[in-house]
Amino acid sequence: TVIQNGIPYNFVVSRTSLSFSTLGGRLTFGITSTTTWTITPTGTWYTVTPTSGSYGTTTVEVNVNDNSGGRSRSQILTITPVGGSAVTLTITQS
Repeated sequence: TVIQNGIPYNFVVSRTSLSFSTLGGRLTFGITSTTTWTITPTGTWYTVTPTSGSYGTTTVEVNVNDNSGGRSRSQILTITPVGGSAVTLTITQS
């Protein structure tokens, strides 16, 4: 157990990947944390809400646009907790 500021450090992301059809849609994942964290979305074909949070459990929503071109695409989201190691989550649409 890691102790940070007198509190046991905990940072858990409930999923490592999200898969969407070419129609797009909405999926969620959870973050449970004892520290603040941020997500830095870099793609233009999806949105992430919220992109930051803090103590407790937060449900994060990923909305993916329709993929009218039909080509497979993927993006890695980096979720960075303060004082800890970043975790990645892969978004795939095919």
